[in-house]
Amino acid sequence: MRVDFRPRPPEMIIDRGRLLGPLKEILEEAAGISGYTIEWRVAPFKESLQGLWTGQVDIVPRTIRNKEREKFIDYLGPIKEQIKDILFLVPKGKEESIRVYEDLYNLSVGVKAKTAYFPDFDKDTSINKISTEGEDYDLAQMLIDGRINAIAVLDRTAIEMAMKELNHSDYAYAQFRYEQTIGNYYGMSKKSQYAALYPKLNKTLLEMTASGRISQIYRKHEALAKTLSHIRIHLADTEKRWLAKNQELRLGIDPAWPPFEFIDTNGNYAGIGSGFIEAISDRLNIKMTPIPGLTWSQVIEKAKAGEIDVLPLVTRTSERDKYLNFTKPYLSFPVVIAVNKKTPF
Repeated sequence: MRVDFRPRPPEMIIDRGRLLGPLKEILEEAAGISGYTIEWRVAPFKESLQGLWTGQVDIVPRTIRNKEREKFIDYLGPIKEQIKDILFLVPKGKEESIRVYEDLYNLSVGVKAKTAYFPDFDKDTSINKISTEGEDYDLAQMLIDGRINAIAVLDRTAIEMAMKELNHSDYAYAQFRYEQTIGNYYGMSKKSQYAALYPKLNKTLLEMTASGRISQIYRKHEALAKTLSHIRIHLADTEKRWLAKNQELRLGIDPAWPPFEFIDTNGNYAGIGSGFIEAISDRLNIKMTPIPGLTWSQVIEKAKAGEIDVLPLVTRTSERDKYLNFTKPYLSFPVVIAVNKKTPF
C-alpha cells in the first residue's frame, strides 16, 4: 500500500532520512496482520490530500475528519482521542492582539492550504487568511517578514521547530485559543485499489486500540505525553493573569541523564521529561526553554538563586525543600543493587 508521511513530531519524525514514530509502526503492524506491506513516501499534506482524492495515495496518517473530506476518504480509527487546540502565534508583545475570536477580523492570519483548523474558522470568509502552499517554515518566514500578523497553529512542535531553524525566538502565543478534542485517524482513499481492505484494517486498528497495543507503541516512542491530557486544566483568574505576563519559563535540566532527560545529537531537549514538558507547555500556552550549557550542579545553584524557574526531573530532599516547591510525583522508578550471581552474599 502507498502511504504518505510528513514530519509531525513526535508522532511522525524524519531523522537523517529515516522515517520514525508511533504512527508509522502502528500502521505497519496493522497492515502486516492482514498480509500487506507499506511503501512510504514523504510529501506535503496538500499533495497527500490530492492523492487521496485521486486514489494515487492509499493512506495518509493523522488526517483530520470533516464532512467535505468524507466524500473521498474512509477513516481508519480513531486510534486516540486527543486535545488539539488551535493556537495563534504572534510577534512577542502582541499576545493581547487576539483575546477573542472576533479580534481575528482585524488581522492577516497565515494558514496552510487545505488544512482543517476548526469549522467556524475554516468557513469564515470575513477573516483575511493568507494561504501558503508550503509548510511551517514558509509561515514562520512570513511572520518574521511582517507579511502576516499571526499564524493559525495546528501543530505547535512543527512551527516552533521552524522558528528555531530560522534562528527566531521573538514570538509568543495569543491569549485566544480554540479548544477542541479530535480523533486521531488514518485517512484511506475511497478510490484506493485496496479499498475493499478497509473494514478489516479498521477492525484491526480498533482492536489494537482496545487491547492497549496502541498505547504501548506510543510509550515506546516517548510520544504518549502528547496525548495524555484528556482533562483540561482549569485555572483561576489570578493564575491566568500570571501566565499571561510570564509566557516564557526558564528550564533547568540534566544534559546527560538518558532516558529521563538529555540533549540529543541535534542539540534538542529529549527524553521522557521532554514529552511531559511539551504537553504542559501546550496545555498552558507557554514556552519552557532549557538554559543551555549547564551541568546539573550549576542548574541547582541557579535554581537556588532564582535564575531558573522549573526543574522537570528532580528528586525531593529536605535541603531542596528550602528553595523549591515540589509537585506530586509523576514518575516512579525503583533503585536496586545488582550483584553477580556467583557473589556469595
